[in-house]
Order: sequence, then C-alpha cells, then structure tokens
Amino acid sequence: QRFYIIYKPLSIKSMNYKSSTIIVAICFLGGILWSTLPILGWSHYSLEGTLTSCSVEWNESYNATIFAFVYVLPLSAIIFSNIKLVIMV
Repeated sequence: QRFYIIYKPLSIKSMNYKSSTIIVAICFLGGILWSTLPILGWSHYSLEGTLTSCSVEWNESYNATIFAFVYVLPLSAIIFSNIKLVIMV
C-alpha cells in the first residue's frame, strides 16, 4: 500500500474496505493452512519437555517449506518494494 501511495497516488482509491478485508482473509487462511498441516500428517504436534504445552516436531521438509514460503517469500516482497521506493525517491 505504501508503494502505491508513492508510485501511483491517484490509484490508491482502489484500496478500500473490501480489498483490505480480502487481504486480511488471505493472511488468516494462510496461517490456518500452515498450522493445520501438522494435524493432517506433515510433521506432527507433541508435548514439550515440561509436558504443559504442545509444539511442532520439526522435520526437514516442513521446516524448509515454512522457511521458504512464510519467511523468504514475504521478506523478498518487502525488500523488492522498498528498493523500488528508494530508487523512485
């Protein structure tokens, strides 16, 4: 949103309540997806050392996939848009 305010200030009118709600819903559904995958069989939840809470038993494929899609991909989008803003300004 910040990129479009600076890059195309007149097109920001397209960002309204409906589009903001859709973006929040996509983020919410992504969180549900990544938290239910261990329940569905990819890795699993188990008790921690104190036996008072559960956490994911990390295997390599689940850990690498979460790292790529939940950390690297959003970080790349943030870095790309900020570099474009710095170059533009």
